[in-house]
Amino acid sequence: MSDQDKYTVVPSRNTEVIRKNYNDDALKMRAKAAKARIKAKQKAEKDARQRAAIEKIPPEHRILEDSL
Repeated sequence: MSDQDKYTVVPSRNTEVIRKNYNDDALKMRAKAAKARIKAKQKAEKDARQRAAIEKIPPEHRILEDSL
């Protein structure tokens, strides 16, 4: 064994840790995306409810932003 071989650093290939970290990150990203989709869906439903409520108000009783 030469002197150079004694002092070379062997790269660590701990695939289990790498795979676990990747899976954890992927899981977090999927959860974040799912939360964003749920929030967007809830916002769309809320907007639809508000629009439906506004349409029930007779036009003469509605306050329009243009008339303020």
